[in-house]
Amino acid sequence: MESLVIIQEEKAITTSLKIVEVFGKRHHHVLQDIRNLIEQTSDIEDAPKFGEMFYRDTYDLENQAYAMERDGFTLLAMD
Repeated sequence: MESLVIIQEEKAITTSLKIVEVFGKRHHHVLQDIRNLIEQTSDIEDAPKFGEMFYRDTYDLENQAYAMERDGFTLLAMD
């Protein structure tokens, strides 16, 4: 099984791409769920943060993804 956690700048994070790998979901569905959570929690000061990132696919096109810490992942998993 693939590891869900990545250590980045001494923090344990995961990404929308890792979620796709581990759970077999479609990336556009995961992105939509994250966007919905961002919208729902935008007024909450201590809401989990989702960091936007970009990656290049097999066609060398730039695509959006998100990175998140534990609280963001937990919120996404419970949604």
